[in-house]
Amino acid sequence: MNTYLFLGTIITIGIIVLVNNISIFADQAIWRNYDNMKDLVNGIKNGEKDDNNINWEKFSQYF
Repeated sequence: MNTYLFLGTIITIGIIVLVNNISIFADQAIWRNYDNMKDLVNGIKNGEKDDNNINWEKFSQYF
């Protein structure tokens, strides 16, 4: 019985860590080369970033 509880706990913790890492890496891909929203907006204004190539649906999942 204790073995199943231990395995269940380990699997649950692993799933939580995996899900959190996926969202972190997705967030990093969206913000690549920008520290904050202000820098991203300035990059778009200056022509450094093409806002037509940003997946806005994915972007809005995090905000």
